[in-house]
Amino acid sequence: MNTDESMKDKTIKGMVWSFLDTVGSKAIQLMMQIFLARLLLPHDYGIIGIVTIFLMLSQVLTDSGFANALIREKEVDQKDYSTVFLYNMAVAVTLYLILFLSSSQISRFFELPQLENVLKVYGLIIIVEAAGMVQKVILTKNLEFSIQMKINLTASVVSGSIAITCAVLGFGVWSLVVKMLLFQFFQTTFYIYFNRWKPTFLFNKASFNKLFTFGWKLLVSNVITVLYENIYVLIIGRSFSTASLGYYTNSRKISDAASFPIALSVEKVSYPVLSRYQDDDHRLKEGFRKVIRASVFIAFPVMLGLAAAAPVLFRLLLGEQWIPATSYFQILCFSSLFISLHMINLNILNVKGRSDLFLKVNLFEKSIGFAIVAGVVGFNLGIFGLLWGLVLSYFFTYFINASYSKRLIGYSILEQINDIKGIACVSALMAISAYSMNYVSFGNDWILLLSQMTVGIAVYILLSYLFRIDELKLVYQLMAPIPRKIFQKKPA
Repeated sequence: MNTDESMKDKTIKGMVWSFLDTVGSKAIQLMMQIFLARLLLPHDYGIIGIVTIFLMLSQVLTDSGFANALIREKEVDQKDYSTVFLYNMAVAVTLYLILFLSSSQISRFFELPQLENVLKVYGLIIIVEAAGMVQKVILTKNLEFSIQMKINLTASVVSGSIAITCAVLGFGVWSLVVKMLLFQFFQTTFYIYFNRWKPTFLFNKASFNKLFTFGWKLLVSNVITVLYENIYVLIIGRSFSTASLGYYTNSRKISDAASFPIALSVEKVSYPVLSRYQDDDHRLKEGFRKVIRASVFIAFPVMLGLAAAAPVLFRLLLGEQWIPATSYFQILCFSSLFISLHMINLNILNVKGRSDLFLKVNLFEKSIGFAIVAGVVGFNLGIFGLLWGLVLSYFFTYFINASYSKRLIGYSILEQINDIKGIACVSALMAISAYSMNYVSFGNDWILLLSQMTVGIAVYILLSYLFRIDELKLVYQLMAPIPRKIFQKKPA
């Protein structure tokens, strides 16, 4: 087997395992989320939504773009890894202390006394996650996604089960704190156990400068992204009820649980693989086209299908107290259509080593996003105005990102639209078929949901076959070996 065939085989296996990892762990987390949502109140999720702002910002500052810098580097040694590890830990401890000392002021700002203690405990995740950042990078760089899948699934099941027990016993919002803290603890512990990499406590300035030259632009860009993504939480948390923030937070978690596994699995596998061909634009473009079509083939029907089935899903799975969140979720599903396209196009900037463009693009995109938010607030369009503004923002973001793919590898916006238009049309027809069933009297919500799923899947597969969408065959080829791999007997 030649080098290209070996890399292709490893890439396909990596993508399958990565997809199983992200889908499996997200599916388990989603099930846990559903159980917890039935036991807890929207108010509890509103508190966690506020805490998450500070956690996400701390995570970005701790990473500082070093993870992508390490993955992109062709030659990385012990001093590089150790330098990044020491930096991660130093920043994480510093940020936790700042969060701990400012927790009372934050709780007063949001007028939530309970928030102070939650911040102090929840913030420990920053330190625990930092301890496993380099371990995760090493596994990713080596395309060891099967190990990551096992780690994430185990951590999700154990932490989720304990959290549900806490919720049943009446611990309220602390059940969610326990869930996230234990998940991160188990994940980091297993990373260290399976990877067996040990840092040397020597900080190398040359390694730091080399990696930070690439990473600092990603750092600034990611900080801006986190602030922008969470401005909705700040506005809703400050201007509306905590329950309204809970509706938004939980709806966002569920929509992200559906959209991000696809985008992240594709990004996680394609980045280290495409980085190997960063100097061959022709091969890069051809691989990139296949990645986009494959991700859209899965992402579009999933998100549109969920939007179509949202009314019955929320009634059945979350309960009556969450019905007001249905409209939130449907709008967020539309915004999620552009997430895969957005992330994959940004990936090309990193593959080509253009973190400078990554920063410029992000600044431009977020300035548009902030302008949209300002317009919504200025005209007092309310929460739904904010949500539709998010859809509009992602729409503009995609076109901006795609313009740079044309510049770097010759893959234009028109080519991308031409490549995905058939899939988009088939997905829309499928969603219309499923949504129309909401107006048919089935007498039972479970029968309605099962009917929507059956009709949606059947219509999508049939139309994909009739319109000769190649990705139908590709997905079959990728997924067919999985049952055999799972159930095959190991030789004695």
